[in-house]
Amino acid sequence: MRVIIYRSRLLETSETFIADHYHSLSALGVDCVFACDEQTLGNLGNFRIISNRTSSKGKFSRLLRKTIFNLLPNRSRLARNIREMAPDIIHAHFAPDAAEILPIARRLGIPLIVTLHGFDITANRFYYIKKLPFKWPYVLRHKGLKDYAAMVLPVSEYLRDIAIARGYSPLKTSTHYLGTTIPSAYTPFLPSQGRDILFVGRLVEKKGCHYLIDAYRRLISRHNVGNLVIIGEGPQRKALEENAVDLTHRIIFLGAQSRDVVRHHMTSTRVFCMPSMPAASGDNEGFGMVYIEAQLAGARTVAFDQGPVREALSPHNRIFLAEAGNINCLADKIAIALDSENHDAAGAAQYVVQNFDLMKQSTILIERYESAIRHATGDFSS
Repeated sequence: MRVIIYRSRLLETSETFIADHYHSLSALGVDCVFACDEQTLGNLGNFRIISNRTSSKGKFSRLLRKTIFNLLPNRSRLARNIREMAPDIIHAHFAPDAAEILPIARRLGIPLIVTLHGFDITANRFYYIKKLPFKWPYVLRHKGLKDYAAMVLPVSEYLRDIAIARGYSPLKTSTHYLGTTIPSAYTPFLPSQGRDILFVGRLVEKKGCHYLIDAYRRLISRHNVGNLVIIGEGPQRKALEENAVDLTHRIIFLGAQSRDVVRHHMTSTRVFCMPSMPAASGDNEGFGMVYIEAQLAGARTVAFDQGPVREALSPHNRIFLAEAGNINCLADKIAIALDSENHDAAGAAQYVVQNFDLMKQSTILIERYESAIRHATGDFSS
């Protein structure tokens, strides 16, 4: 089976889940190829890639080349390469990316599978208006995408409900959790005795880092707490640093870090907190892979009780869920997590192992690919 995994711009640093998609399928014997309109200048040496172009310098040049591709996708170099490869499936991450590749998939008669991750189904129409002209294919083609897509795979039940409410077929729309890598000899980490709090995530509105800083400020005035360590980059970093200027000796901004560095911090931190909340645009967390990674590392995991967060947290960590948007409650839950001596970190990690094993999820995904191929070819003999 040959599968093309499509992402319009490949590969953003924060999108490790897309690399995991490729590696896990390859390990299970699937012939995988990445495809993109624009290839970044990062290290992509471990992947087979077909791209329409390399990263453009300057916004005008990028817009021009993007517009040409979106207007004439079937005349692009990418379309020729896909035709030559003759894949069995095209699997696009994010609905706008699926809308970009839709004309090529439809012209070639290749089943198209779409993974919905969050903003692509939760954001309101004003979000896409602000993103024009880059997002106009989705604005114009989203109805055609709903009709043509062989399968739509939201990454949580929360997103599935929204997708169906917005017109996706319930018969074609099924929740598919992405999963994380579980080491073959995995044993749960012992809970850290430190007092630091860790945040990992893009520094954008929906990740809620500003709520955490405000809660931390209230917490240190009345509680024994260590530093707040923030890992991640994004457009809000400067504003967050300015907000925390009175706490520069207690709040540490580390910027973007490798997976190994993140894992080290998770295994040496007692409390992890990412208090996601919907952004003004409606953009919300789709699932929150970082929650399951924190639990696997043994950290007590604190968040706001909203959207899909409860799906990601084990029952052992749901006691640390705070009322959505309530900063005082968030501070209280962090304090409880810091002081709790009865937290079953091994039980929380086992919940992740049982429900979010990447290889198990990829095996399920292959079965879905095979079903889509049978429906496309009319072959139901197997």
